[in-house]
Amino acid sequence: MLAHFKSYTPEEAEEILTERIEKAFLPRTVSGTILRRVAEAASKAGDIRVGFSILLTAGYLAEREGRGKIRLDGLETAAKAAEIML
Repeated sequence: MLAHFKSYTPEEAEEILTERIEKAFLPRTVSGTILRRVAEAASKAGDIRVGFSILLTAGYLAEREGRGKIRLDGLETAAKAAEIML
């Protein structure tokens, strides 16, 4: 049986995601607006891994398109791939 943990608030999710972004992305790749949208989605889903998945996928899309930043359209594509509504 899996343990059930309390969901993170959007603010807690943002703090956790910020730490991961600092380690996984180049500076200024993820804007504050993008971070807040992902944190809200992860909080709403009740699973911080949703945020990790969205950011990872959006990062791959930006890289594939030769962009230095994650854009909102890439974020939405990544969220759809994760079946999460932003």
